[in-house]
Amino acid sequence: MLTTMHHAPTRASGLVMLALLAAVASGCASSSLNQARREYHSGDYRKAAETLEKADFPERDRVLFMMERGMIRQAAEHYDDSTKDFLDAYETLEEMTAISVTKDTASMVINDNVQNFHAVPFERTLLHTFTAKNHLLQSNWENAAVEARRIIQSLSAEAKKDYPDDAYSRYMAGFCLSMIGDWSNAALQFREAGKLLPALQIDERTGLITPGTNAPASPTPGANTGHELVVFALIGRSPTGQELHNQRRPIMPAGFAEIVIDGQTAGRSYALTDTADLAFTTKQKDAIRDMAKTVSRIALKEATAYQLDKQNELVGALYRIIMIGLLEQPDVRRWETLPRSLQVARVPCPTDPQEIQVRFVHSPGGAGRTLHLKPPYIQNRNTRILVVRDTQPVL
Repeated sequence: MLTTMHHAPTRASGLVMLALLAAVASGCASSSLNQARREYHSGDYRKAAETLEKADFPERDRVLFMMERGMIRQAAEHYDDSTKDFLDAYETLEEMTAISVTKDTASMVINDNVQNFHAVPFERTLLHTFTAKNHLLQSNWENAAVEARRIIQSLSAEAKKDYPDDAYSRYMAGFCLSMIGDWSNAALQFREAGKLLPALQIDERTGLITPGTNAPASPTPGANTGHELVVFALIGRSPTGQELHNQRRPIMPAGFAEIVIDGQTAGRSYALTDTADLAFTTKQKDAIRDMAKTVSRIALKEATAYQLDKQNELVGALYRIIMIGLLEQPDVRRWETLPRSLQVARVPCPTDPQEIQVRFVHSPGGAGRTLHLKPPYIQNRNTRILVVRDTQPVL
């Protein structure tokens, strides 16, 4: 009896220490990352990049951190560093193809936060899509085409399985291939993107986007000079992991970007992909699997607590409070610097444009900020390219 009473506090202390260590190991995103996200969404891209310059992160969050920092560095126009981060995330994901038995076992004892962040399928695809943007913005057409092929591979039936397709990434793949003159494969991707967008028409020969019969036609500048402007508009904020977990869908539409060239309205952007839709659809598809794992984990914890009850009820109670009450937390990690609405405007352009304005229009019809862009512009033959963002919250 004395022996049992002597060891009971020791066992309880050991369990408490184990649980505390588990809590540390399964913590949320670092304070630096959360701060950088706030700075990014407020439009202070350079400050956000500085915040993450030497920030520490747990190894299990490497992919997430590289995705977030890569996006922030791209917005801050640090394209080489952004590409390095995106490639680091891609290579780390490739290395994760072998299952980590240790961390998978730990996730059944603690929670899913102890596992490596491996990103959901559409996030992996967008990793290549945004890497391609870096190459386009540096006129690295061949490297952009490499990422286009990776996009296509990630959206193949074998890789995508029953997860949702992504029209914007399809379009980006087609555009990048067209920049190196691979029009046959570009046409295939434009066609696949068009199948996903019944309200729009995409000309597979040129990539030109026009509204469907129920949408208003876009005005165009004067005579068609044979030159065009392609604007990739990134609008709004994708739901946070917590919002996704709580089923908090965006209420208002994301709006669009109006393009004005040398004082004349040239057209507008059209939404090809809403990452909120992709996130919620993916969450729904994973719900049954995730619920089954959670139920199994709680049952395992309860079985352990029951065995501890036989030795000491206090120990069993402490175990339940910590391991089920405190540590049974959902994994809400996700790529939160993703824009919500991924849009494209493709409009005729004068031979030598002197100023391009991008006016963000927030639904229903409320005007947002305007970007004033001067030459030089990224150009491939007769095509000029812009990537613009509107991450600031709508009031």
